[in-house]
This record gives sequence, structure tokens and C-alpha cells, in this order.
Amino acid sequence: MNIITRPLRVLAGACALLMALPAAAQLNLEGRQYVGLSLFSWDSQSARTQASFDFPSELEGNFSFEQTQADASALGVRLQAGVRMTDWLAAELHVAGGGSKKVMQERAAVDIAVTLPADFDPTPFEGLTLDEILNLDPSVFEGVDIDVTEDDTPARVKYRLNQAWGLFLRPNYTFAERFTVSALVGWGYAKADVRSDASWYTASGSGLAYGAAAEFAVLKDKLSVVADYVQYADEDILQIDAISLGVRFRY
Repeated sequence: MNIITRPLRVLAGACALLMALPAAAQLNLEGRQYVGLSLFSWDSQSARTQASFDFPSELEGNFSFEQTQADASALGVRLQAGVRMTDWLAAELHVAGGGSKKVMQERAAVDIAVTLPADFDPTPFEGLTLDEILNLDPSVFEGVDIDVTEDDTPARVKYRLNQAWGLFLRPNYTFAERFTVSALVGWGYAKADVRSDASWYTASGSGLAYGAAAEFAVLKDKLSVVADYVQYADEDILQIDAISLGVRFRY
């Protein structure tokens, strides 16, 4: 499934779920639906591994291997929409994005160029794994020219959070009438762009998402101030987590 259409389908299903849940439970909607707007301070780590092997002729070849990693943080904006299914449980949708940062990207690259003599005998290499080839007697490689170039020079890149989405169940507990603490657990998706003068790539991750929130009612049952922490993606290729501060309006 296309990387863009998958989140769009999830978003459409999430919106349908948020609208259907109150009706299914036959709840009084007054004061149970809410929307929110938050400043979204995100932190991220992304990593990429690239490998290529090219033999333009029988006598020469090239193998390239590169690992890159970028860490960044910036401010974005997040929208929320939700519905309280009971006094202690809500379903909540997050849509966030924005913010970019120029950072130095760690880089480790190896480029190996191999040139074979015209009378090279490939028989000793047949059926061997790479580890077995590396452990062969060096005399097998007589006449073979191997040129290894290593490059660990950091590259300056622009890191941008393309989007972060989440669909959560939010159990909560209210005390002193105005103060509410919540947990969030559900599904998250995040996508980030990493660009340099020479190249660019996109990293994305999805899966279990979780967090915690605290809410203070400024105008009881209408307007609240909310702070939370959410982990939207936690994979080897991309990790996104965020601290947010904003307002929420019930209607």
C-alpha cells in the first residue's frame, strides 16, 4: 500500500470511529466532544543504510555501503479532536506537523572498487559466503586490485517533520473538579524528510503509540489548558516523540 494512502485511510477510519462511538453508546453529546490546538516540541532520530553492488564488466566492480543518522528537534503545531465515551474514557485523534532544523548528520561510508586480471580464475569463490571469501588465503587474490575508500565526514542536512498522526484511547481521572490526568495508548504514524545539497531521503515509522497528559479546566466543562508527552513512532529507521502545550475546547 502506498505510504501516503495508508495514513489517509487510517485518518478516514478514525474520523468515522470518532463520530460513530457516541451514537453507538447513545451518549448525550453536549460537552463530550472537544477540539484542541497545541504547540508541539518534537525530538527525532532517523537512520538509513544503503548498499549497492555494480559490475559494469567482468573485470571490474564496485561495492558501496553507507550508514547515516540524523538527530533533530524543533517546534510544530498539533490539532486534536476527540469524544468522551464515558466520564473516564475518551477516543482522541492527533494530526501534527511542521518545524525544521539544520543539523550535522553522522555518516559512515565505504566504497570498494575491485579490478580483476584478465586471467582471473573465479573457481575458488563458487558457492562461498562473503565471510568465507574474506577468510581465504590472500594468494587467491593475487593480481586483484582492491581500492577501499572510507568517508566519515559529517554532512549538513535540513531535517523536517512532514507529519505525525495518532489515534488513541485516553483513560482519565479527574480530581479537585478541575484537574485531570490521562494516559494515551493507540496507533501512531510519523514521517520525516532529511535533505542535503547532494541527496535527500524520507524516513517513516508506525505502530504502537503511547503517552500521558495533564489537563486543567480554566472554564469548567468548556476551556482547558493541556500538557502532554507522546511517543508517535519508535522504530530503528525513525523515532519521534513530543511534548505539547495547548488549549482544548469542549462543545
